[in-house]
Amino acid sequence: MNFSSDQIITLLAKRGALFVIDDGEFVNGSRGTHTYVVCNSDDRGKMVILTVATSQLDKATKRIELRGFAYETLVDFSANDYRHFKQPTAIDCNEAWPTNMSTLARLHAEGKLRAVTNSRITPAHMARIEAGILMSTRVVPEIKAIVRTAEHPA
Repeated sequence: MNFSSDQIITLLAKRGALFVIDDGEFVNGSRGTHTYVVCNSDDRGKMVILTVATSQLDKATKRIELRGFAYETLVDFSANDYRHFKQPTAIDCNEAWPTNMSTLARLHAEGKLRAVTNSRITPAHMARIEAGILMSTRVVPEIKAIVRTAEHPA
């Protein structure tokens, strides 16, 4: 049975899901492929909030220090925590982007988005990511409100 990109994204775009997106213009304007974490579940077509993973921990830490952000807004984990990440990785919670299910489905249909099906961010790490987003002085209140009211499946 073949599923449409809309169906695949609806099934997989849940809190803690990982998507690999190869489209530098999608969110952060940087070239190359990036792994994004879904911060909320919303299969009704509303906003989906994404954060990006980075393995450049020194650069991310310096950026946090230079901008005066709280260290809790950088959530790190080891390469052993998730099969997808081959080295220590962090989520900079000062960067949280809104998108919607149709945009994710379009990127999937274009071959620019791949779902990581062998890894999902744990509830403990998701709680730290959400706390970091809420603590951030850079994330706008509208995004914080979506993250704050996100469903937390067991």
